[in-house]
Amino acid sequence: MERILETLEKKRMENAMEYEVTFSYGYVHIPEGGKSTLSDVLEQADTRMYTQKRAYHRRRK
Repeated sequence: MERILETLEKKRMENAMEYEVTFSYGYVHIPEGGKSTLSDVLEQADTRMYTQKRAYHRRRK
């Protein structure tokens, strides 16, 4: 994820973009033998992504 953020920033600088480029993500660790369904995993990842997105917007205010 850090590499993606670095690449986005590099492209922003190369193209002289005046606005900040951001990327929000959510990830979930599934232990070996975990019994989570795909829906459960996607819901958890989605929740984490939106938590990160809200935190970012709060920091910008």
